[in-house]
Amino acid sequence: MIYSVAWSHDSTKLISGNDSNGTIWRVEGSTVEISEPAHVLTGHSADVQAVAMSPDGTKAATGSIDGSVKLWDVETGRTYSTIDGPGDAISHVTFSPDGKRLAVAADKGAWVYDTNSEDRFVELRGHSGLVSSLSFSSNGERIVTGSEDHTARVWETETG
Repeated sequence: MIYSVAWSHDSTKLISGNDSNGTIWRVEGSTVEISEPAHVLTGHSADVQAVAMSPDGTKAATGSIDGSVKLWDVETGRTYSTIDGPGDAISHVTFSPDGKRLAVAADKGAWVYDTNSEDRFVELRGHSGLVSSLSFSSNGERIVTGSEDHTARVWETETG
């Protein structure tokens, strides 16, 4: 089963999340014929339900119900960072427009990490239900989170 998919910015690659791994695919031709996987991203111990590709197409992120987030080099398929997630199951991941930050949704909150150092940058708490989606604004200054509590909240990226 495929739980999540995302395009690279130039539409030449896809990442998908499934069972206990992610997969990077090269897209060939105008009919979106998917070739053999470029890389199978292994290392999670449970289903990968969240995936994202950085805006420059060099990094990928996978989030699993095992509570971990992994950052990958798209060209080599190697993991370069593992973030022990802030909660149980990771429900969504997304890169900032400049690719320097990664927002992660889990449980009733979201967290923003530096993609180079793994440092937690800011914590976003306030929902009473599972945070199921999130997105950076086009300038990266704000994040919106959507929750099973039927609310969407807008946060300042720098301060929460």
